[in-house]
Amino acid sequence: MADPNLAEIQLTEKECVDLLEETRKFGSVNAKNLVTMGQAIVADLKGDFSTDVSAAVDRARLALAAITVPDAEARLLYPTLLHLAKLYGWPERDASLLCARRYRYYADNALTVQSRVLTYGAVTAGGANSGNGTVYCLTKDERNFSIEACAVETKTFRCTADYGLGSRKGEESFEVWGTPPSKDGLENLGSGVGRQGLDRAMSAADSQRFIGNPSFSVYTGGTPLTALDSWTVNSGTFANIDIRTGAANVYRNPDGDTSYAAIRFSGNEKLYQYIGVGQKLDKDTPYHFAVAWCRRAGATGNLTIRLGNATATVAIGTGTNDVWNILTLALSNVRWPYYFDKQSLALEIEVDTLAVGTVDVDDVQFYPMTKIDGLWWSIVGGATPFLLNDYFTQAVTQADATKGKKQYHTYRAFGFYYPHTAGAATDADP
Repeated sequence: MADPNLAEIQLTEKECVDLLEETRKFGSVNAKNLVTMGQAIVADLKGDFSTDVSAAVDRARLALAAITVPDAEARLLYPTLLHLAKLYGWPERDASLLCARRYRYYADNALTVQSRVLTYGAVTAGGANSGNGTVYCLTKDERNFSIEACAVETKTFRCTADYGLGSRKGEESFEVWGTPPSKDGLENLGSGVGRQGLDRAMSAADSQRFIGNPSFSVYTGGTPLTALDSWTVNSGTFANIDIRTGAANVYRNPDGDTSYAAIRFSGNEKLYQYIGVGQKLDKDTPYHFAVAWCRRAGATGNLTIRLGNATATVAIGTGTNDVWNILTLALSNVRWPYYFDKQSLALEIEVDTLAVGTVDVDDVQFYPMTKIDGLWWSIVGGATPFLLNDYFTQAVTQADATKGKKQYHTYRAFGFYYPHTAGAATDADP
């Protein structure tokens, strides 16, 4: 039998996806579907032989669900990946590796499938939270496509141990849970995520895996400053940077660090240090980079942070005098090594066009984000530590009728997704 070309491979996949989608819709989506009709039959049962009818309804559901469970979907769609591998000479045979290879091929050649058109809600803090940290959720991948391999559900992050209950201050323990999954795959329910003892708030202490002196607590001199451990000053002198000490002058200190130090810019200057000398970065993981900053004496000008090719800038004049703020990289592809990596990769903090006043900087955060159900997260403490039962929620929603079918069933079958568009896809849906 002759090998199929790309159009024929895509047509076969389209027909297989159509079978899966129409089966799923008859199972639980259509106005008259097997799940609700079966529930109605069971609810109305009477008589000696009702258990026989109930058992038959269960068998009917199991028979239909056998087509749409992830393993069954994967068996139907996996040959498409093998045909693509043969067509293009890809060496992989593992389904996950083939999905990753197909993603890269589509991204490199401007090929797309129809998007699931997910809506990623904002992370919302509980109304009675004591701590003033936050949870960051990254929904973009290294090519800046929305990450569409995630469940439609609301996730909750809840503090389970604070400083008084055994955690380190600023590194409080959290549990994370989502919505229970469908019992058999017919109903579009949640991820079933339930994580306990795996997640905690991050602090500048975590930055020390990758950079030195993230809280500026190791230095020589004061006013004037003569050296700042691990950091290089761009001009060669510390004429425009000095040290501020004391608990009232810093954003926060890592647990166990009693030095209470922050840096103060009194003029234009840049600090930097190179990354990768010790701990290496992972190309398949995004990173969180942020600093705390505080406007003093009506300062103007700009504060910029850089991680290789990634940059974030804030106008200092937008801050309120003596109030600490956070400057962080955008929640986009700029957090991925694919975007920010460069020769002599450095982490930089720069102040420019500072005409009046001063600006303080503290608490450099740089560490990998954590993958939970496809998306990437960082729980980051604030100046006030989290307290037991502080919580955050985030919802992902999807309009079932308008979702991309190939994308959706790729997610169900393999836990993957491909480059996508909400417009006209080059690899069309059924």
